[in-house]
Amino acid sequence: MVRNYKKKESYVAGLVITGQIDLFAVFEAENNWMFVVFGTLCLSTLILARNIQMWCTNNWEDHPIAKSLSIYQNQNNTWRHVAADINEEFKMSKLIIQTNYLTKVIVTRNWLIKVTPYFLCFSHQSNIQLKVDKSDSHPISAEGVGLVQYVGVEVKNSRRGGENFNFRMKAMEFMSFQDAVRRPITIVDNVVFYRTVAERFVDSFQEVVANNKVIETDEEQEVCIGCMQVEANVKLNKLCIDDTSENAVHCGNCYCRPMMCVTCLAKWFATKQDTSKPETWMHSTGECISCRSKFCMLDISYIKKIEKKREGTAAGTSDKTAAETSAEIPAETPAGTSEETREESS
Repeated sequence: MVRNYKKKESYVAGLVITGQIDLFAVFEAENNWMFVVFGTLCLSTLILARNIQMWCTNNWEDHPIAKSLSIYQNQNNTWRHVAADINEEFKMSKLIIQTNYLTKVIVTRNWLIKVTPYFLCFSHQSNIQLKVDKSDSHPISAEGVGLVQYVGVEVKNSRRGGENFNFRMKAMEFMSFQDAVRRPITIVDNVVFYRTVAERFVDSFQEVVANNKVIETDEEQEVCIGCMQVEANVKLNKLCIDDTSENAVHCGNCYCRPMMCVTCLAKWFATKQDTSKPETWMHSTGECISCRSKFCMLDISYIKKIEKKREGTAAGTSDKTAAETSAEIPAETPAGTSEETREESS
């Protein structure tokens, strides 16, 4: 059956070539949309096959990616060495920014790469200039979580033959991008970064915790499990008074060790709240990340580190002072001792 279908295709193609069938009339006729689709697929296939044939000649040297990478090659290597270096960096730590559903930007240790469905843009960080040139805000994001702001970043490549490109990212991802790149970023005067509800909540959260009771301890604290950068500086300590009203949520006692800094705890607290009602966050409750006991903002205390007192320090200090004093004061010689010694010697 497939063979007969191919024979029919060849027969129709022959009629079109010899002029027995008016191809334009066929396309203009009603209910002949299948011929349009078939012709489009055939034309696309021929173009793709032609491009592949052109790219694979000369050991893929004419491929668009090879041409983009050849800009960064020198006398001692080729574009393949550049590609190998990028592959090695890609396996290590990297930042991936999803600018939209089809495009993303990858930041490695030395490279900035824009990935689209049709092409790749490579820029070495030593050759680029970054500038935030515009921003726009929207009352609701694609995820449906409140106000969202986007900023446009312009990448200028100073390398001869290098491509300039632009991309758009969320303003809340800008700090991560700024930390990942090794080049300064210029921000034009008319670009203003708006703070999200979560960012404003973190500030209010810290202000409330600062007014709570402080816990003093001489124990060494572990690193925060949220950011892994600073020591844990807050502890859950039930201080609030339970609400006696019906259906009230009561806070519990948490006996876990301090595990988070105040910023990460505020972010954790915000993730447990109703995003559609940010006005209720301040008097809501959260859960301990370990034991899941309920707590509110009044149950969070800063940790104040004090010096550990060593036992026997005072006694040792007094003994040492007495010994030093006795060593400094010479022993008194009894009166007349020197005269008696002279008489005996004489």
